[in-house]
Amino acid sequence: MDTTIEKKSEPEFHDENEQQTGQRDNAPASPLPVFPPDSTPKRKINRVARILIGVALLLPAAAGCLVSYLIPSIQTFSLSLTNSNLISPPAWVGFANYTRMFSDALFGSSLRFTGMLLFERVLVVAVVPVLMALAVNEFRRWIRVALRIIFSIPLALHAPVWALLVWVWVFNPIYGSFAAQAARLGVRSPNLLADPAQAPLVLLVIDACMTAAMATGLSLLIFRLAVPDSATSKPSFGKVARVLAAPWLVMILAAAASSIQAFLPSYLITNGGPASSTVTLAFYQYTQSFLYMKGGYSAAVAVLGLILLALPGVLAAALLAVTGVRFESVASGKTGRLMPAWLGIVLVVLLGLLSLILLLPNWNTLSFALTSGTKTSAQMMQVPPAPAGTLSDLMANFQKFSQSARLPTSLVNMLLPALFSLLIQFGFTYPAALGLGGLRPLGKHSEWLLLLFAPWLFTGYLSFATVFLQSARNLSLINSLGAMVTPFWVNIPLLFALALFFKGRAPVWERAVSEGSGAARAFFVKMVLPSLPFAALLGLFQFFTSIQELLQPLVVVNKLDMMPLQQVVLAVRNVLMQTPTVWLAGLGMVWLVQAAIGLLAIILFQVFYVDRVALGPLGEE
Repeated sequence: MDTTIEKKSEPEFHDENEQQTGQRDNAPASPLPVFPPDSTPKRKINRVARILIGVALLLPAAAGCLVSYLIPSIQTFSLSLTNSNLISPPAWVGFANYTRMFSDALFGSSLRFTGMLLFERVLVVAVVPVLMALAVNEFRRWIRVALRIIFSIPLALHAPVWALLVWVWVFNPIYGSFAAQAARLGVRSPNLLADPAQAPLVLLVIDACMTAAMATGLSLLIFRLAVPDSATSKPSFGKVARVLAAPWLVMILAAAASSIQAFLPSYLITNGGPASSTVTLAFYQYTQSFLYMKGGYSAAVAVLGLILLALPGVLAAALLAVTGVRFESVASGKTGRLMPAWLGIVLVVLLGLLSLILLLPNWNTLSFALTSGTKTSAQMMQVPPAPAGTLSDLMANFQKFSQSARLPTSLVNMLLPALFSLLIQFGFTYPAALGLGGLRPLGKHSEWLLLLFAPWLFTGYLSFATVFLQSARNLSLINSLGAMVTPFWVNIPLLFALALFFKGRAPVWERAVSEGSGAARAFFVKMVLPSLPFAALLGLFQFFTSIQELLQPLVVVNKLDMMPLQQVVLAVRNVLMQTPTVWLAGLGMVWLVQAAIGLLAIILFQVFYVDRVALGPLGEE
């Protein structure tokens, strides 16, 4: 019986056991394994080390979140169950503060105006900025960059404290620009801010202009899609919609959350009036706590705010995790198109005109401050208005302002706490984002770790103001620079943004390791180094936001020598009321210098970096 079996042809690759024995079916062993060209052995990243290091980098931020957010949340709720007046020991009252809150007519009025503000901000943010950004992206690189710079000018001008203080004078029935126009027509200018029926509408219009300026500038930075340049790999509409949906909805949620915490418009322009018609929920909480000293009651209002803010935060984190959106690097700033060129041009023209209608008032406000600063008070009251003076007149008024505002000292008090705050927050936030987004300890489910921080994504200082005031007293920090350093060790919005960036860099790092690079070296070269410009961009935006912080100094500083510039301007406003041109010269010059520095930074980032970062994934994953 023939027992010979025909052998099938087999690849020359031999497994480990065959290499050790050197035998296979009595055939001589090959001295070395021979691999097909596409089967080169690939390095793998140690999964256990990746998990351990990722968790280790995340732990300091988790501890910072515990100290900065969770414990103050618990303390605020505990305080809301007392009758604390922030001075004497509190007594337990249970849920009486909550019962009183929902029966207070002024609380109901604040909710109504806050709702109007929320609707206005969401409406401004939802459509025009995103479509404008997508249309601009359809042009060639230098046209795209030029358009972005032009529409980023209002973002550079976004300085809420300076802008809102100037708006007060714009609507002044004697000195303001509306009064000047009315005088030319021979009619009397109405005092719109003194009319309970008109003041809320005026505030909404002002806020819409400022919101449009910021939203358009940010959208041009964020809504750039990593569309493959190949015609054969165009993404489907569903994929584009999925990538756009998360950041678009997050921006809408952020606009809604900012409305819940809107404090500056009511405080700086109308002081909640007239007849409490412009009281927001945040302004209501502030006055109850620091004007009427009802710490327990204001804590109950703060708890309601925390609940309202936690919902959009959790929803935003879930959206980012479900859609899988991330920031990707785009070589040479080149991407394919999503729409025909003619449609992009039409959209830019139409949306550009609409944007200018909303954005020009910001420039006109700065122009009003600078031109008024060139006059004397008598010239400002002339009918018809006197022509603008010279640059030397402006500088003379600014010199008087700088003496009254103690400019060198107040500038230091403004800049140093903001700088220290930024360093502290980056020290906790950057490693956490690196561990969560780069090392990805839970693999493809790592974004769900953001839920640990999500309830406080949109939470600001006011939510914990009474608790932070007590802590500053206990640490003897009142009226010190330390009191103005942020109590938030972790910057949660920065954590989200950096985590999405590192998520986009993770495949690049993994590919480099698989091609033979050392894991640690590739991590530094492919992950850390490319993140530095992006982190600098975020840090710059955070710094300019911090130097406009007014609420925290109002709570913990009451000595003129320790006040930052934005608080000093308010303190000397009554002193300079008889010389409004001096005050306006100071506001205009400070605002102009800040805007010029911000615009220079935006131009540099737009030209050399921003065009290389885009939302994805839209290509082959």
